Amino acid sequence: PSLTKAVPAPIWHFAECFGLGWRSDVPLPNFHPGEPDSWTARGLDHITVERVEQLVDRSITHSMATQRLRQICSDGARIEWGEEAVFDLIGKDRISYCPGPGWTGIMPTGFYATIAALASAWHGDIPLHASAVEWQGRAILVSGPSGAGKSTSVAAMLAAGANFIGDDLTVIRAGHGPVTVLRGRPAMRLHADSRALVATATPSHAAKDASGKWIVEPAGRWAGPALPLACLILLGNGEQRLAPATAAQLLREALFRPRLQAMVPNFAGTMAKLIGVASRHAVFVAVAPQDFTRAALIAHGQRLLALASSVDPTDPAAPPI
Repeated sequence: PSLTKAVPAPIWHFAECFGLGWRSDVPLPNFHPGEPDSWTARGLDHITVERVEQLVDRSITHSMATQRLRQICSDGARIEWGEEAVFDLIGKDRISYCPGPGWTGIMPTGFYATIAALASAWHGDIPLHASAVEWQGRAILVSGPSGAGKSTSVAAMLAAGANFIGDDLTVIRAGHGPVTVLRGRPAMRLHADSRALVATATPSHAAKDASGKWIVEPAGRWAGPALPLACLILLGNGEQRLAPATAAQLLREALFRPRLQAMVPNFAGTMAKLIGVASRHAVFVAVAPQDFTRAALIAHGQRLLALASSVDPTDPAAPPI
């Protein structure tokens, strides 16, 4: 008689981030610990993340011409992350991953960023290339191109009294009700000069790449699931409040992986939501940090917080400055 080797049942690990519950067969330490028993009661959608040994055929609707596999399917997406794994986002509630020759047994950084952003977009939320803090009960978003100083600006605002929400990838939820900012990942990446500004909850450690940055978990973290949006700050030149039409266009450029998001079937809905966000909330341009001494960075953080505090929460659609 033939013998069949039993496949052990997976040991599940639970996490929460970006307004979603995550049930995974490998730990997800870059997300917050999860509370699966409360997900249904709290109305929290959840995603199962599980290894497969072979990819299934899927209906591909769009492909990006890059060195890595980037495909949008009729029911999700297929994303290759180097030689570590290929991820299949299937519907709203499943992510399968097929390990590659470089698989190390832990999730690559791309899972916590690109894959999580696409999962959020598929749920109808808006992933932005932005960092966020809590100030006076509302959320302030800071966006700009890579290297513009988003994380440094957040560190400066933390030193000035704000609380941490998330770094680099921030997800907002917009619809018929108030626009809210969802809690992001617990850690941030900082250069040495801005790392010194942040009180930490755990010992920081050097990033495992050539960036020269440190992985820091701020001690002052917002513990709730979501906050109402106060304003968005785009790092650039000068300081002014933008007209809604200009703000909406710049927010499109601030989407996380904008080319991928543009291929998601509900992208027209995403753009409609962004236009609504820009019309109902203040969007500022503010000068990026230039002087990286401690005193100058704290002053920069104070200026950004003052800018956000200038917005009257009872009249968010006041005329642009």
